[in-house]
Order: sequence, then C-alpha cells, then structure tokens
Amino acid sequence: MANADNSKYFENHPYIKEVELLNTTHEDRVAFHKAVEPVLMKMGQDEEFLKEVAKRNFTDKGFLDFEWSYYNIPFFYVYEKEDFVLKVHLFPAGPEGSQDVAAHCIHHHNNYILTTYAFYGSGYESMLFDKDVKIDEQTLKADMKISKHFHQKDWNPSRIDSWTPHLVFLPESLSATMVMWTPDKKRKTDGLRNNPILKPFKKELRHLIYRLGISDKLGISREKTYQFYVNQGEVHGIEEDEYFAPTRAAKGPDVREYCLQMLFSFIQRAEMMDAALIDSVLADSDLPEHYKPWLLKLKSGERIADVFHRTEINIPNKTYYRKDVQAVCQ
Repeated sequence: MANADNSKYFENHPYIKEVELLNTTHEDRVAFHKAVEPVLMKMGQDEEFLKEVAKRNFTDKGFLDFEWSYYNIPFFYVYEKEDFVLKVHLFPAGPEGSQDVAAHCIHHHNNYILTTYAFYGSGYESMLFDKDVKIDEQTLKADMKISKHFHQKDWNPSRIDSWTPHLVFLPESLSATMVMWTPDKKRKTDGLRNNPILKPFKKELRHLIYRLGISDKLGISREKTYQFYVNQGEVHGIEEDEYFAPTRAAKGPDVREYCLQMLFSFIQRAEMMDAALIDSVLADSDLPEHYKPWLLKLKSGERIADVFHRTEINIPNKTYYRKDVQAVCQ
C-alpha cells in the first residue's frame, strides 16, 4: 500500500546524510551549494540510487495522486525539508532542429538558489542575465543583458543564483537533471511555508506581508514579478500570473497522459524500474488506474515513445529564438 507521505524516505541514506552534514557546516547558502555538487553527481550517476528514487515515488500516495498541469516540470521527488529540496526534473526535446527555440520566458526563481546536475540526455543550452533589470511599468519594455551563455555539458553542475533571470532552450533529446533548491538565506520563517494551520490563510498573509513591505526579509516572492520575452527587437515584460494562468489551468486526462508518457519514457530508457518493483506497484490496491497501462508497457518491454516540448508559449508572438535574444541583450 502506498504511503501517505514518503518525504523522509531517504532520511538515513548516506547521500542525504552527507547533504545534511554540509547543510549544518555551511551557513552561507552559495557555499553550501558548491559543497553539495559532488553529492548531486554521485546521485545522478548511481543506477541503484535512481531505482530507489523510482520506488520512493511509486510507493508515495502524494506522488501517485499528484494533479499534473502544463505548469509543472515533470519530476520525481528525492528529499524535502525546510532548508533544501532535492528532485529530479525532466526536460523533453523539441521537434528536430528546434534547439534554438526558447522553452519559456526569461524568468528568475525569486529568493531561491538552484544547482543542477545534468545526468541524462543531451542537456540544454541556457543564458543567465544581469540581475539589475530595468522595466518601464507603463509600457512593460525592459533592458536586459546576457551575463553568461552556456550549455549544460560545458558547465555541469551549474548554478543559478537568487533573483537571476535566465532562459532555457529546447534540448536535443529528453534530458534529466538532479536539482537542489534552497532559499538564499536561512530564515526562521522557512518552516512556516508548509504549515498546515497557516496554509488556508496563505493569500491573506501574503497581502499583509506586501502591505508591510517585508516580502524580501521573509523570503517570499515580490508582489509584482515579471517574466520577459523578445518581440520585434525589444524585451517585453509580462506579469508572472498572467503568463502562467493558462498553463496552471491546463489540467485533465490529456495533460496527465502527456506528463506520464514523459515520466515513463524516461524510466524505460534509464532502466529505473525492475520487474519486481513493477509487479509490486501493480499489485497495490491504491494505485490509480491511469498508471496501469504505462506500467504494463514497461513490463512487456514495449517501447514508450518520446513526447515533444511545445514550441509556442503564452506570449503575444508565441515563439522567440536564440538569435532574437542575442540581438537585443548583448
């Protein structure tokens, strides 16, 4: 039977104990991220650990019942706590010859630092931009400069600092990364993020925090957060909620099947589930029905086809390219 909460599944695993020790000994969060890089590499290169990641998720009711949307990067949980989160993220390829297409808008992760180790597939090309983005809040035109342009194979692991705008282009093939997220500082309020008592009042608390002008101190997103894209030789901003609203609302059987096909095509190619685990998951009376066809494909050895990343996003010009960004942001 699937567990209600598998968040501590790896609590006593040597890799997690190593990360926990580094978390304790490195108060500075950038130093912590640098110190964890070799551990992320060990995780991504360890086939037995990746099989345990599959088991951790397919025996977790929270993962099995997750309602996928186009907003979510398909993922597997690894380990979560207030100070750091470890996950596996998947990035589908674009159609052949589309590696110059922007996968999404230029965006930042607010006060979170992200370290990424690309361990499977082609990896993706990315750009980082200067943090000091000047935006006209009337016209939403912005001035941005590229600070680093790289491919994951050339900077691996790689790190994105808090508030750093960045952009990912469609990878050549299905790719997977081991990622660690942390707030940019340890804050006494970090433990309140998932407090079950406060969750129902999250919206009201945010409005109060914005009125008091203490969002940065408490480590929550700013009241107005923009994504950016290039159109006709200019950088334009779009409010984050406006940009994400359609993808957050895109749910249902078709979206779920798209995400599951991506997850299971990766599982098949990375050989993350053996016959014993497949049979064990199939035998679970709590297993949602929509998982069974994919597990049976794994069991039979039937090849699960790749899915492609969308090439149009929720901006007025639908698509923009590497050359567009380079022309205006150099």
